Amino acid sequence: MVKVFLFRFLNYSFASLTKKVLAFIAFIFFVTPSYTQSITDHEIGYWFRYFNQTKLNQRWSWHTEIDERRLINPDRQSQFFMHTHVHYTPNKKFDMAAGFNFNQTKRTNGLLISEWRPWQEISFTPELKSRIKLSIRYRLDERFIRRATGSDLEHGYNFNLRHRFRIQAASTLNKKENITLRLSDEVMVNSGGNADLFDQNRIYLGADFKLTKKCSLEVGYLNQIVLRSDHFVMFNVIRTTFWHKLNWKKDQR
Repeated sequence: MVKVFLFRFLNYSFASLTKKVLAFIAFIFFVTPSYTQSITDHEIGYWFRYFNQTKLNQRWSWHTEIDERRLINPDRQSQFFMHTHVHYTPNKKFDMAAGFNFNQTKRTNGLLISEWRPWQEISFTPELKSRIKLSIRYRLDERFIRRATGSDLEHGYNFNLRHRFRIQAASTLNKKENITLRLSDEVMVNSGGNADLFDQNRIYLGADFKLTKKCSLEVGYLNQIVLRSDHFVMFNVIRTTFWHKLNWKKDQR
């Protein structure tokens, strides 16, 4: 009885949430030209990511990511990320997860700013009568960012919450279903602390090429607009992801 109630509640809540998220992202899309006029800096970069997905059983899985983000002209490290998260998938429509990130941001003067970030998320995949698979995700970041001046680290951490709304569409391009095209838009806004309301917006277009049953390679373009104190910075990024999928039970046989 409890499971039936929870399932119906989630379906109702996410049907309503889907409309709100779509409206919100549409709003961001239309107001984008207004804040892109304030962009004063442009950066070009490339990201390399290893993404492991280990299926523990029918409903549980454990994901691990390592992410190296670099800028060019000159070539230098921008950020380094380590992620680990556990996912629970009660059915084909819903996925719930909790995880933890550790990352370091490297300033142009070489100063490393550490961040510790626990987070939680829930994803909804509505049923569509087409080859397109739509996914809507909400993630809450609890960010603990090391305090720093322009050139030195300070004691303690600043804390703020960040809300992330992402909508993604994916579709296979051939009968073998070994090439998948992905298009997504993710809006991030802050609450709490002294951070500005708007954090960043990411638009991504990429293609995933299935190499084996366990491995695939995804290459895509990411357009990222970030608010930095009193101005916006646009990042044009080529992102490469190596996906590695494992099945715990089958691989233990």
